[in-house]
Amino acid sequence: MITLEIRLFNQLQGFAINGNHRFELSVPRGITYLDLLGKLRIPAEDVYLAFRNGRNIELFPKDDILQNGEIIALSGPVPYSRGYGSPVV
Repeated sequence: MITLEIRLFNQLQGFAINGNHRFELSVPRGITYLDLLGKLRIPAEDVYLAFRNGRNIELFPKDDILQNGEIIALSGPVPYSRGYGSPVV
């Protein structure tokens, strides 16, 4: 088993474990990003931004294995605020 730090933002916070949008998750060795989404029950099409250790997850091969201690940050659509004229993250 390995441990990942998961951070969920915007609409994806509803998939958080125990209501905490930032949590550690133990997963089996050899897990990929898509396997992780399945474990979290997050549909891939609901993820608008995905980062692995602060880098866009699309920079990694699709079948790349996640490593112990990595930080995975996922966000749904970023809401727009008219008052500020910019996305709210």
